[in-house]
Amino acid sequence: MNQKSHFLFVCGKNISRSKTAEQIFRQDMRFQARSAWLSPKSPHQISQLDIDRADVIFVMKQTHKKQILQQYDIPSGMIQVMEIDDIYKYMDEELVELLHQWIDDFLTWL
Repeated sequence: MNQKSHFLFVCGKNISRSKTAEQIFRQDMRFQARSAWLSPKSPHQISQLDIDRADVIFVMKQTHKKQILQQYDIPSGMIQVMEIDDIYKYMDEELVELLHQWIDDFLTWL
């Protein structure tokens, strides 16, 4: 990758999963990371601008992918489903490990 890719991490409320992903990958030299949320009560609900800036959107559950595809006209292949359940607290060690493993595997696959 010559130019840094833009990764958008999305979950329902930004309480733990996407917020943790943005935090741990904020300084990653391989890509730029941002997060957004699906709930209208969130401080930063996903927008068309977020989608336009993203090269890949990582969602935590299949339901998040379905919700985004219902609201926005984007290719289904742009969204990667991580299947990380909403059982972790912000910056939980196991969550951090899962996120690192998932992204490292994804980048190796590229």
